[in-house]
Amino acid sequence: MKAQRILTVAGHSLVVLAAVWSALAVWLAAHEVIPVFVEFASYWLALLSLFVGAYLLRLRNEFWPLAIEKLKRQWLAVGLAAVCLAFGWVSSDFTFFRLKLRAVSAKKWRQMASDLRKFAEDHADGTEWYIPSKTVPPKSLWELGSGMDYKGASARTVSSPEYTGLVAEIVFGYKPRSWGLCVGPESFAQAVSDRNRYVQVATNAFFFARPPM
Repeated sequence: MKAQRILTVAGHSLVVLAAVWSALAVWLAAHEVIPVFVEFASYWLALLSLFVGAYLLRLRNEFWPLAIEKLKRQWLAVGLAAVCLAFGWVSSDFTFFRLKLRAVSAKKWRQMASDLRKFAEDHADGTEWYIPSKTVPPKSLWELGSGMDYKGASARTVSSPEYTGLVAEIVFGYKPRSWGLCVGPESFAQAVSDRNRYVQVATNAFFFARPPM
């Protein structure tokens, strides 16, 4: 009976962990508790947890068969956990974008926009688009992501009927997910974002998601 209980508890725990982690991982990444690459790797571990949990429950049922109704409920729970994991994984980019946007206050967005403009003015030489990666951004901009997620910044001066002045962006990300802050006209945000996935967070400043780098 002890082995039966161990298999039951372990199986259920691993299945539940997989479902819960599918929602928790992206929250932790958006709040910089874990880097984004750890979040992506952890989905594979959650999938492994689901498979191992399901296998333990199957093993338990082979030795100590459940009544048909309990067995149906058990595998329904495993199926729901699989759906939760798949949905959390597939929708993680959208969820991350929404959570990151909410995690930063309006005051901090304004401060970051101001600091990005000054950072660009101080380090853009007018000829090169990219700011050297060894140049450390202001402290406020690390609200956007961790050092492990930082990809770089760029800036230049533009002149057009719509806008004349400095445009700049700072980008964070890992493989399929990149995001950042840009300052300039809305057309610039449209150009650097993915399928117009951007939100205005301050005057001429936009938080954006972009295609993989």
